[in-house]
Amino acid sequence: MDNVKKLYIDLYKTNFSEDGLTITDNKHLSEIDICTDVSVQEVVFKLRQLIFEKYNDGLSIKAEEFDSFCYLNVFVFFGEDVNTLIEYLESISLERVTCIDQSSLDRDDEEVTFFSIDYVEPENIKEYELIMKAQGLDSEKYLLGQSAFERGAEDYHQIIVFVLEGIALGALSEFGRRSFKKFVDQFGEYQRPSLIKLNPNVAIDYIAERSSINKQDLRITRTSPTENNNIEIKVTSRYKDFILIYEKKSKSITYYEETSKSQTLL
Repeated sequence: MDNVKKLYIDLYKTNFSEDGLTITDNKHLSEIDICTDVSVQEVVFKLRQLIFEKYNDGLSIKAEEFDSFCYLNVFVFFGEDVNTLIEYLESISLERVTCIDQSSLDRDDEEVTFFSIDYVEPENIKEYELIMKAQGLDSEKYLLGQSAFERGAEDYHQIIVFVLEGIALGALSEFGRRSFKKFVDQFGEYQRPSLIKLNPNVAIDYIAERSSINKQDLRITRTSPTENNNIEIKVTSRYKDFILIYEKKSKSITYYEETSKSQTLL
């Protein structure tokens, strides 16, 4: 991933019911677009710190970092004053820098292999890449996701999605298949390791047609097998999340769900 990224940032105020237990809605406060060479992880940590300094508690942050850009959604629970957040974001913005949005999956109708892991430790990502390389697999970081939620208790975790280039599991040596299976099996069930081969255009083209969102603004964030051996595909844009079910037998989309990111916490 390049050092300079375009960050599409949206700030929300989360409103609760009178008892303070149920989220009623999320009010959109501001949107900011910047180019920066500050790492997304550092940005997330700094935003958490600033919200704590202002309100002592209450936030949800979700970052979806791709090849050249990141969708960053920040929800503040206990106030609407986000000036310090905006000032910080503007302070790390690089002026006179052109950020080019590009997709790492700009290929003609080809299948690619997505390898997904939830709840990863940042220091282990390089180790995962080296293990895959040892199995003869060229891996590319496609998505690095971060989620932070704090309201009385703290939760922070990362997910990662690799694209494995030129992979055909059946073409691996028997030793390679056994070794790669051992690698996948070392992850806990809660980490939901998933290896799915899919033509990404199947999902991207379908959603673009249904939603009228530009294909360049859509990214796959998760692929996983369903109980009946079909594929669940999760896709994101700046303001929308999507879930599709792809039926492998008929090679068609059999389920479509569209959700506004302003409803994420509801």
